[in-house]
Amino acid sequence: MSYINNKVVRIMLIVAAVVLLASAGWFLNFTLSPYPVTPEQIHAHYAYKTPDNLQWQQTKLEENYYEFTYKTFDGQTVNGRIKYPKTPSELAEPVPVLIGIHALGRSQIRWFQDSFKNRPTITHVDKITQQALKQGYAVIAIDARNHGLRKDLDYTIGDVMIDLHYFGRKDPYETMIRDNHQLGITEYALKGQLNFNDRHSITARYAQFEEDSHISETGLSEDEFFENPFQAPTGKIDRFVQQRDTVHMIHNFNIDEQATLSSQFYHVDNERASFRQINGPGEAIEYCPTVAGQPDLPGSRRALPATEENAQICGGRWRPRYYNYWGVEPRLSLNHQWLGTNSEAIIGARYHK
Repeated sequence: MSYINNKVVRIMLIVAAVVLLASAGWFLNFTLSPYPVTPEQIHAHYAYKTPDNLQWQQTKLEENYYEFTYKTFDGQTVNGRIKYPKTPSELAEPVPVLIGIHALGRSQIRWFQDSFKNRPTITHVDKITQQALKQGYAVIAIDARNHGLRKDLDYTIGDVMIDLHYFGRKDPYETMIRDNHQLGITEYALKGQLNFNDRHSITARYAQFEEDSHISETGLSEDEFFENPFQAPTGKIDRFVQQRDTVHMIHNFNIDEQATLSSQFYHVDNERASFRQINGPGEAIEYCPTVAGQPDLPGSRRALPATEENAQICGGRWRPRYYNYWGVEPRLSLNHQWLGTNSEAIIGARYHK
């Protein structure tokens, strides 16, 4: 018995040593670490020759709604859409333009539709488009690189994130980040299935997503971009917090060998808030202490240039948002013969609120 115990201990020590060596090798070779970048390197990275021909192609979807493609300086095809407040023939003069930027993993189509692939546009940017059109703006949005129709199926955003976190590959991702940003994301999920018999089963899933990140959503002015395209002076203070709770249940009923009824219920409770010190590119920080030597009276403030030093002593604004929606969707699948071939008909309905 003592021999067996000693053998088990030796095996455990060997396994622990192998794991420790593998972890040390990963840390030394793949872990992310800061590195200096000179202004010359930054300018060289962003320098490009303007193409002589954009190869612009445009297709009319509606009287005031178009989709388009064009070629970038490096030969990529960019796709997007533009919607005018009126038909172009009715516009007597130029109109202001709202440029929509989609979120990570999303696509430009969200700016023009309340749902896509049976999934609602939970960011509600389609409502921003509706409001902008009513105010006389034209709205334009394109797919970012490796998003939407420009997605590389052989190297998706998920692959980019895996390579970044586990293999230290910064190049595919670092063009999307800026200085002073720190992401904190945690997600838990619990899923189970209960089979009552051969005909009835229930699958349930609960997930909680939490984010507490220091990230700036404010862009840069042209002068700020050429000074340092990676800068984010308020990035250490700007904050984005979110908690999303999701419940999803599916009941499957095998009516017979040819028919199956699947009924699903979902509920999402999403609370998010962002803290911002500046509202737009090139603006100053508004909520700063009054001039030295004068009392800080309630409501009194002054504006200071957007620098990392001033960000530490100034305040900002919270922008809370709350979303709550649920839905029910029954779906009936019928296997049948149609013109001598095996076919499947799916009939369903959805209530979403």
